[in-house]
Amino acid sequence: MKRTYGHGRPPVGVIIESGMHAYRVLKIREPLDDSYKFEVVTERLTGIDKGDHYTIRPTRDQPYWTYLDEHYAVCNQCGELPPCSGVKAERALEKSMEAMAVPDGYCPACKEPITRRQKKHVFPGPNLINPFGAHTVQFHQRSQCASSAAEYEERWVNAEPGRERSLLTLKCTGHITVHHDGTGECHGRNDGTDCPSIYAWHRSRAACYAMNHGCGKQCRAEGHPGIRLHHDLTPDGQLKGMLNQ
Repeated sequence: MKRTYGHGRPPVGVIIESGMHAYRVLKIREPLDDSYKFEVVTERLTGIDKGDHYTIRPTRDQPYWTYLDEHYAVCNQCGELPPCSGVKAERALEKSMEAMAVPDGYCPACKEPITRRQKKHVFPGPNLINPFGAHTVQFHQRSQCASSAAEYEERWVNAEPGRERSLLTLKCTGHITVHHDGTGECHGRNDGTDCPSIYAWHRSRAACYAMNHGCGKQCRAEGHPGIRLHHDLTPDGQLKGMLNQ
């Protein structure tokens, strides 16, 4: 089934996808107050409420839409667009059963054993994957296991107040500027003072010499590491060895 994407005000007559159902745009109405940007009046084309009119009120200036062509697939059982909620539930159950089959001491991501010499992410406490498994879940510190470890950390942090995030899920809304020596600066809210770590996920990175306003440290382009940070920095982006100088 073909899906295309766009933003702004959807054209009248197109079919949009929302909540696993298809809707045809009937008209666009201007807002009555500042709580929303405009109204999209639609007719529902799928499900038990087929034919009913629904009004969508975007709260963003440029909302994103998923467009469908006139020939779209529908689940024969529930009338939803694929993958329907039933299929998603079946897939989630299959994934859960596969995860519960992983023996204790194995990485839930790659399903390989974790040896004592291997670096690992450790999450103490009740097992959130397999309630019958051993406490303390571990993942390899491998790139191929990182996304699964990050997903587990999200669940682990939310399961108990006071748990701290690692670099797996630490995020900052700022932008990083990387200098010639590999140090970095975070430019965000409060001038970067609220940045949890220079190694946290940021919205973007840029080499200092490529900035429009130039680099205040007069860094050269020759030999510059680009957007790669030095491997041994303090949380605020400075070389650790510089602290004692």
